Amino acid sequence: MVIQKIRLAGKRFVIVEEKEYEHLMQELKKIRTMSAQDWGDVAESKRRVTEPGESISWQRIKAERTGKISPSNGKRGR
Repeated sequence: MVIQKIRLAGKRFVIVEEKEYEHLMQELKKIRTMSAQDWGDVAESKRRVTEPGESISWQRIKAERTGKISPSNGKRGR
């Protein structure tokens, strides 16, 4: 990658080949897209927390995954 650094009016600028610039912009767009997905996940989680009803404890979920407790056995949210 060919890069040229210059100083104009006391500010530093970088000149890069157009192909490299387009590649950098695509990478930046990917990062922003992933961040948008993450923000959506956070918003969904916050929305679910405010929903009325009982919540299921992490211990209960973990026990059901390992098969130690039957999913229909006992009350949920205890």
